Amino acid sequence: MAKQDVAVAMRWSDMDVNAHVNNVVLMRYLEEARIRFMIDLFGVHTGPDAILVAHQEMDYIKPLLYSVEPLRMSVWITRLGRSGFDIGYEIWDESGDLCALAEVTLVTIHAETQRPCRIPEDMRAALDPALGERVPLRRRVKGE
Repeated sequence: MAKQDVAVAMRWSDMDVNAHVNNVVLMRYLEEARIRFMIDLFGVHTGPDAILVAHQEMDYIKPLLYSVEPLRMSVWITRLGRSGFDIGYEIWDESGDLCALAEVTLVTIHAETQRPCRIPEDMRAALDPALGERVPLRRRVKGE
């Protein structure tokens, strides 16, 4: 399964004074795609644990311009650890040009202790088929 395409609607108000989609909005698009992706993988999470964002990184490749057509995002799991996992993203514009690459680290937190906890086995089983390659972020490619 690896990569899954997710369509995310854009809003006119997503643009900034420079007439392209604001960088903060791109992070919101990651959230929207992540929620849809995770619901497709294992439904609405209702367990005693929370899944929290621990780290986000994005490379902006090309300005994203507003379009009435939804943008296409490719989403997949790039790392599956003991208590956390990474999700990779590609953001494509309506012309099919790559506009951004991103990777987000999520950590499973036990509700009572507020400490990282092991990813539940049923969740791990749902995440594993979506495991693919790491995102070639500039810092990683350049070895920084």
